[in-house]
Amino acid sequence: MHSHDTKWVQEQLALMPSQMRDQVLKKYEAVYSQVVSENAGKIAAEGLARREANTRLRECVDKFGLAYGGQTISPPRVK
Repeated sequence: MHSHDTKWVQEQLALMPSQMRDQVLKKYEAVYSQVVSENAGKIAAEGLARREANTRLRECVDKFGLAYGGQTISPPRVK
């Protein structure tokens, strides 16, 4: 995890059920490490890793955090 993301990640994890936080954090760190290693030698490797890991965390919080809080999201509309 990049040092600039630590506070934001902790805030996002606080929105998750406590029993999911460790698992979600491990997945976040795994995604970050994987993207960095896949882009080894590239200048933007850390930026790509931060973007991917943070996007996945945000999507996870949107999906599970809202449901845990008793909120629901609208299903996708079909045209």
